[in-house]
Amino acid sequence: MQRCLSFEFLQILNMRFLAVLIEQEGVGVKKVNGLVGRHRILPLLVMSMAISACNTKAPADLIESADGYLKKGDIKAAVIQVKDALSQNQELPRGRFLLGKIFLESGDPAAAIVELRKAQQLGYAPDETRSELARAMLAAEQYQPVIDEFANAKLSDARAIADLKTSVATAYASLNKFAEANREIDAGLAQVADYPSALLLKARFAGFERRTDDALRLTDKVLSLAPQDPQAWFQKGELLILLKQDRAGAIEAFKKAVSIRPSHTAAQSALIEALINQREFKDAAEQLAAFRKVSRNAVLTNYLEARLAFANGDLKKAGAAIEAAQKTGSDAVPILELAGSIQLANGSLLKAERSFSKALSVQPDRLPVRLLLAQTEIRMGQAAKAVATLQPVVAAGNVPAAHALAGEAYLALGDLERSRSSFAAAASLDPSDPANAVKLALADQKRSGYASTVAALQKIAQTDKGTSADLALTSVQLLQKDFDAALKSLDTLEQKLPKNPLPHNLRAKVYVLRDDLPSARKSYEAALAIDPVFVPAVEGLASLDIKEKNISAARGRFEAVLKIDPNNLQSLLELARLKTAEGGAKSEVVELLSQAIRLHPAEAEPRLMLIELHLADGNSRAAQSAARDAIAALPDHPDLLDALGRSEARAGVPEQAMAAFSKLAGVEPKSPRAFMRLASLQLSANKVNLAEQNLRRALALVPDYLQAQQALARIAVNRGKPEEAIAIARTVQSQRTSETVGHDMEAELELGRGNAGAAADVYRRALKKAPVSIFAIKLHRTLVVAGKKADADRFAVEWTAGHPRDASFIAYLGDVALSARQFEVAEQQFRKVLALEPDNAAALNNVAHILVQTGKPGGVQLAEQALKLQPDAAGVLDTLASALALEKQWPQAVEVERRALKLEPGNQLLRFNLAKLLVQSGDKQAARVELEALQKAGDAFPGQAEVARLLQTL
Repeated sequence: MQRCLSFEFLQILNMRFLAVLIEQEGVGVKKVNGLVGRHRILPLLVMSMAISACNTKAPADLIESADGYLKKGDIKAAVIQVKDALSQNQELPRGRFLLGKIFLESGDPAAAIVELRKAQQLGYAPDETRSELARAMLAAEQYQPVIDEFANAKLSDARAIADLKTSVATAYASLNKFAEANREIDAGLAQVADYPSALLLKARFAGFERRTDDALRLTDKVLSLAPQDPQAWFQKGELLILLKQDRAGAIEAFKKAVSIRPSHTAAQSALIEALINQREFKDAAEQLAAFRKVSRNAVLTNYLEARLAFANGDLKKAGAAIEAAQKTGSDAVPILELAGSIQLANGSLLKAERSFSKALSVQPDRLPVRLLLAQTEIRMGQAAKAVATLQPVVAAGNVPAAHALAGEAYLALGDLERSRSSFAAAASLDPSDPANAVKLALADQKRSGYASTVAALQKIAQTDKGTSADLALTSVQLLQKDFDAALKSLDTLEQKLPKNPLPHNLRAKVYVLRDDLPSARKSYEAALAIDPVFVPAVEGLASLDIKEKNISAARGRFEAVLKIDPNNLQSLLELARLKTAEGGAKSEVVELLSQAIRLHPAEAEPRLMLIELHLADGNSRAAQSAARDAIAALPDHPDLLDALGRSEARAGVPEQAMAAFSKLAGVEPKSPRAFMRLASLQLSANKVNLAEQNLRRALALVPDYLQAQQALARIAVNRGKPEEAIAIARTVQSQRTSETVGHDMEAELELGRGNAGAAADVYRRALKKAPVSIFAIKLHRTLVVAGKKADADRFAVEWTAGHPRDASFIAYLGDVALSARQFEVAEQQFRKVLALEPDNAAALNNVAHILVQTGKPGGVQLAEQALKLQPDAAGVLDTLASALALEKQWPQAVEVERRALKLEPGNQLLRFNLAKLLVQSGDKQAARVELEALQKAGDAFPGQAEVARLLQTL
């Protein structure tokens, strides 16, 4: 009698075999996998010998058992029985046939074809084998081979002929040869009048032609003839979705199909997709888990897992699942499309572009992919490429989404006329979509004007049940500072969204812009009454609290949100920001950010904040560690790559920093940021030539990138080529005609080589182009530096005569006089400023200071006026204290000076002024405390001799 070895005993045999291998090979445990790879046949032989010893059934019995399991839908049990039979006799024709059928049922058509060919070679039932082989080849998308091999095949059985004709018809239809397909269907139905597969294909054709009633009637006829036909139930579900948008009915039909045959790949896939589209994520996950148990198709199950995770917002899980699907080497268009969509949502634009481009190269007529590729190119700053991508669809002229995207692309290119016409085409093609009409109105704003744009948006808003037009209208009105109109528009929006906090939140923002803070607070509170965890309103109230110096109230608002919603990301981040602003313990901020990262591992913002916190604190190692963790979680996020590079550089690992910035250049190829970072590192390492190359790459992307131009100018100066630097400065001037920076660059370069006269000429040219205060101030200052005081004075008289209301220039002249201690001249100038701008806090403070310096009364009143305008200005408080002291109001003077010092505790001059006031008021003990603190400051306070003198008087 045969004895059956236990599975546990087989494991022991294998473990002992591995032990012998290790001993013979003389290697450690780490190489066990390699050894098993080289000697894998031996343990398998041990296992197969042992298993064969357990088989007491004859092969024919095992085959019958497998057939029974297959009919019940128990794929796994059927596989075991067939393989047991074939282990005893590999030449069993029916065994090969059943194994092929099992592989086809479980979603592996390639393996099915191999086994069915073997069955065919072994002479198994030709009619049955051909029918099954044709189905397997269809599943493998071998449409033309099916036609070539089976279109003229001679079979003896009428049902087999009908079945094979249906398969050939399916192949023709898949190649868009519908006349030939219909001919084959008719031939099949001529053999068996109501053959289910042929009727189902006929129903499918009716569905393609939008003949809903015919399609469903034929499908229902099949179900009346064969109520347990899973393919018929599957097809009914598809028709209900495509023709009647009856998702609930479709889901029930798909469920019926998989209950009859759990291994029905198409029905399982359709059911899971339908549940995902209905956002029934829990049911979809349960169905996917069940499908995995019966399917050999790992590509499909991984794809569906990615679809489910993506729809559920879990980008990390979605990315891992789609990568697993792609590892098989599958370039199926749906997989590439989903991969690109996930990458686009993750911000991995370069990868998304590659995925969509690859998918489009395989299937150029796949519209969703073309639109997604164009959208990606627009986000990458490649608007011209987006226009080219969209061109075939736009030329066809019947896809509104393509015209809308073309409008965005043309807008990015600055082609306003083509942008407007594209949005107009989108609106014309789909008048029911208000988004297109809104885009057209906004694109037309510059040409039609504010009033016409408002009228157009109001008209759309009146008929649109949605809110896009209302929101666009409010935005346009706010940009125009038409606050009353914006409030009226928000009243209309509130009628559309009576239980939504958004209108109240927007109304609060309008009141903030009007500086009506009490009304703003009421509106924010109204928003929170509707939704207590509506974070934008919480942020608004917190900002009002902060304006009122009530940090604890602001903090309490976010803590209240977290009590209701502990996972609320924005509240965690805002709490971290508040604690940082308060000067709270760094450990508390780190814990808040770490908690946010644990709860939201796919979000970049908390990770970035943690890195920046460590960098600001000077803890480069902690920043480096946090940045590396962040990149492990989100490997292609551009801001995190930038933070990693900066952290590596600060940690003293320039090679790793270069690697991070080089990867960043690949992730955002249209941004100069990476090239600027690389150039900065190379300049630090004195690799000037390499730095110059990267600076020029940055300029190739953004020709007016100022930082790159300034760096190249410095390199030219250091090489002794000031003319090159001046040429760069003049390029900047031509690019920035209303700014001073290009003229500043040229003037500073001239001053750097001792040519003050040429620098003055630069500002004279600048004034001719743009007669603005800043150029006038710089010209006057340059003339003084050049030793041309008479020219400077003459220019000042000319400028003020021509620009009598230029308060900035007059204030500058006051500052010049004040620095020269020309108090009378300075006072005259600042009083001119006050005549033009009565609420100019700086001028009020300066006049008060001059009155104190000259011993004149009136300083207190002016300083108090300045303090009302700038209540937290330590310099104004210092002036007020001096003015009070002049009037012998010692206690008030000391109190005010203490307030100034509290605002700027590191300002040693304020401490010295406080000490002098204390000496003057007779409080020698308090004066000694402040003077001794100044002594301890050492060189940080240059007036140590005066400190020592005052101490001697106490």
